[in-house]
Amino acid sequence: MTRAKALLRLISLCWLTGIVVGCAPAVAVPNADGALESPEQSAVEASNVVSILLLGVDSWDTLSGRSDAIVVLSIDMERKWVLLTSVPRDLRVSLDGLPQPQRINAAYAHGGAELARAKLEDVLNVAIPYYAVVNFSGFARIVDTLGGVTLDVPTDIRDLQYPAADGVNYEPFEIKAGVQHLDGETALKYARTRKSSPTGDFGRMYRQQQVMNALKEQALTPRTLLRIPALYNDFRHAVSTNISLQMLVHLARAARSVDAESINSFAIDEASGLVTAQYVDGVFVLEPDLAGIRSTLRARIASLSENTLQVSGAAAS
Repeated sequence: MTRAKALLRLISLCWLTGIVVGCAPAVAVPNADGALESPEQSAVEASNVVSILLLGVDSWDTLSGRSDAIVVLSIDMERKWVLLTSVPRDLRVSLDGLPQPQRINAAYAHGGAELARAKLEDVLNVAIPYYAVVNFSGFARIVDTLGGVTLDVPTDIRDLQYPAADGVNYEPFEIKAGVQHLDGETALKYARTRKSSPTGDFGRMYRQQQVMNALKEQALTPRTLLRIPALYNDFRHAVSTNISLQMLVHLARAARSVDAESINSFAIDEASGLVTAQYVDGVFVLEPDLAGIRSTLRARIASLSENTLQVSGAAAS
């Protein structure tokens, strides 16, 4: 598989999150013998399920700030299914050395992708060896490079308190219900706005997942092949990741066999009963039911594997 084809396959998979996983190679480190060792090799051998933490950072010009969008993408490399777990940014966690309470979106701001990754591993009790981070301008630029994205807006949105790029003023955002073709800036606003939604951050998680699927369809069009050089350039400059080219190829091969029916979504929200909204010392947080979150996620993964095996068995017979 060529680098270009591998990149296209991974685009089609990772656009599901609305956050692009780039293909910049991770820095290899020497082992005890001095030979370079791939950081993901043992993970591929250890489990069929590979998880990647995808973060959208609330910054235009840098990759510093808080994580505005948090999604864990898990893919079964053998059975070819995908699970997208959306994590609310207000989820309460403990961050050493900082006053409590703290939210999960602060982990990236204080310790980068590695701390955010470690905290999500702890919350979900799932190994998450990889991460990819993109900021606002990087997301918008890549959507534009793809030629925009088409989706069906379910209801009118009117957000008079949408934050402007300067982080100080407001930039009202409005969009009408119906099928819309959005450029990068508008797609970003649609995925970010929450003041107009009665469910706040949970409504935003729904829109992010809607954008995921629309971007996946756009990435799979033949014309995307012609844009691979531009996309690759965007990835290099807009994405920070520890995913190497070797793992990119593994993911691309798996993504080739993932169809729409094999893509599943899971949101940790109030409707699931896995978080409870409350104020702690005047700070709004979502208190997690850690045991419930972990058992629910385990059950979902087990169910996906079981259903895939049943379908495969039925097809074989």
